[in-house]
Amino acid sequence: MKRNSFVPLFVTNFFGVVNDNFLKTLASFTVIGWLADERAQSVYMGVTAGALVLPYILFSPLAESPALVVASVLLMGLQSSLYSPAKYALVRDIGGEGRISTGMGGMEGITFLAVLGGTIAASFAMDRAAPCVRYAGLTAFALLGLAFSYTIRAEEELSRAIHSINPIRYMRRAYRIARGYPGLNAVIVTLSVFWWAAAMLQMGLLVYGRQVMGLDATHTGLILALAAIGIVAGQVIAGFVDRRHFLLGFVLLTGWLGVALLALLFFVPMSPLAFGCVVAVLAFDFGFFKLPLDAEIQ
Repeated sequence: MKRNSFVPLFVTNFFGVVNDNFLKTLASFTVIGWLADERAQSVYMGVTAGALVLPYILFSPLAESPALVVASVLLMGLQSSLYSPAKYALVRDIGGEGRISTGMGGMEGITFLAVLGGTIAASFAMDRAAPCVRYAGLTAFALLGLAFSYTIRAEEELSRAIHSINPIRYMRRAYRIARGYPGLNAVIVTLSVFWWAAAMLQMGLLVYGRQVMGLDATHTGLILALAAIGIVAGQVIAGFVDRRHFLLGFVLLTGWLGVALLALLFFVPMSPLAFGCVVAVLAFDFGFFKLPLDAEIQ
């Protein structure tokens, strides 16, 4: 691949995210199937999500430690926490400042496309595939992601400081540094709220689809797929629009629209089809909401 191509980074990111979501969705449906009590199902959904997210909080500061990267490659959650900040740093290294919006739009679009692929694949595999097929899928996704990572070409900065391995000290130091850039900490907090809302929506739908709408794993996965399609479309379109019209000023508008759509989902009874359509529109709005914030961080 030519040096300034985003394609290797996008493909590597795709298989990494597919792998994470395939595993998380399989685990979630398995837990729901094991537990008869609805309250216990909801509690364990949160625990399942936390088990994948917690390594990001504890180990992200170590993403630039070569020795730890090598030692932790077999631990999926830890590996993901190291991989996530590194892959986003490569956007600027590959495309330069002039292509940040394009790169971030593509990265986020591919990420949620991978969420779509992983979720649908896991939903179908849970209903129709033997355990050995599921394990083979996880292995294939990991190997494909690893193979494509060797094709990434970037002009990286040579001097990057190794951060403190203490996560609290690291976050305090990062907060102090970010204060030197007006509005940056506000952007970071806003994106954190976005990911919290998106994770709660995704994990909540796994339980809601079964308990309230009476859907099987496949049809619950299809509603989640509509959400992923909506975010992919919103991210990609916002990436192209942001190149010509600065979208940061629209964050409040798209944020309040998201609040209204979430309230609609919560308070208004709907058929599965109508519910899925509203989820798709909400996801599209989230895509427009998130892209300018990602570009601002870069």
